[in-house]
Amino acid sequence: MSQAPRRQSWAGGARKRPCRYDPAPASALLTLALRAHRRGEWPEALALYVRALEDPPVSLDAALNLGSLAAHLGHRALAQRALALALPLALADARALRDLAIAHATLGELGTARALLSHCVALPDAPEGARLALIRVCLALGDSALAIPHSREAVARNPDSVDAWLALHRAVFDDRALSPAIESAARALALAPEDPRVQRCLAHATALQFHAPRDLSDQDDALQFCIQNREIHTRAFASKHHAIAHARDARVLDGPIVELGVRHGVSTRVLAQAQGAQVHAFDSFEGLPAAWNSLPLGAFTTRGHLPSVPPNVTLYVGWFEQTLPTYCAHEESSPSMIHVDSDVYESARCALSHLGPRVRPGCVLLFDEYLGNAGWRDEEHRALTEAIVRFHWSITWLSLSWLTGQAALRVTAVGDT
Repeated sequence: MSQAPRRQSWAGGARKRPCRYDPAPASALLTLALRAHRRGEWPEALALYVRALEDPPVSLDAALNLGSLAAHLGHRALAQRALALALPLALADARALRDLAIAHATLGELGTARALLSHCVALPDAPEGARLALIRVCLALGDSALAIPHSREAVARNPDSVDAWLALHRAVFDDRALSPAIESAARALALAPEDPRVQRCLAHATALQFHAPRDLSDQDDALQFCIQNREIHTRAFASKHHAIAHARDARVLDGPIVELGVRHGVSTRVLAQAQGAQVHAFDSFEGLPAAWNSLPLGAFTTRGHLPSVPPNVTLYVGWFEQTLPTYCAHEESSPSMIHVDSDVYESARCALSHLGPRVRPGCVLLFDEYLGNAGWRDEEHRALTEAIVRFHWSITWLSLSWLTGQAALRVTAVGDT
């Protein structure tokens, strides 16, 4: 079986290793901090960067590396303070500005990241990766109007860049008019015929166009699932924002939207745009409760820091098994939509066990990591399959987005349990 398609991540800048921006020799403290960062001794590196910033003048290297590393580790308040110090020093340095923007994107501050990257790509020495990062931020914001022209500019500037053609593929992807996306993937394939990312993008688009997998010799299991379960109205998307907005707008019931997994509140803010809806969002803000998909326990933590959310959002802090029973005991309305972004099977099962009895026909369910991970059939898919049997649901698929891993459905009937 083939590997899952690689998901987009904010893996640039100083997230995994330190960067030098200032050509001047580093101070003794900064040298120690950079060395600890490079070795993966992250708590020590954080402490040394903080100490290095205590001596004026402010060092761009210390501030930006501290901000990027703190963002990666979930130290939101520390990251924000360091990035604020780095901002005035980074404005004239295209590489630093790119990394500053990526750090803000890591914190879920996508609007800030878009503004910084837009400034960066206007600089004469902007690195190619800055425009690609801008395209990804725009797609994460649902801003196709900006993503598409920047994608076309990226391929015009570097027609031999596979990454640029793949960025254009995602930007123009429309399952109702697939030719532009197929053309972009085909151009990428001509440049890198052995690149599995390119093969999968082209296979996905052609499978949707011809309603059967093509050019995928090992018949990817998740892609097969998408094609076999696709109905005439079932959509597919290349960005998480568009899949979330589609599911949100497919609501037909009154009642709150329930979100399970919040982190920085990116999807929460998209859901909160639903007309007249209240959003009830649940998260421990301590990260994953168990290792998952090669990530360790505690990954995605915000270390208890709560995101900024609109007034129609209520946050419930704690593990699902602690917060959902109380919520279900006091909330009288049935949900109009449930967004499961809990990743691990146990969390999804817990959520559906508590919320399942409250689901009525018309309810929309959206799963964020449903498809394509190595063990996807034993994760959110398994939790849903068990809930369908337990609560006697009949469902219809609203979207199956193989590139993003998301799946949305509507419960059309509920039997006696």
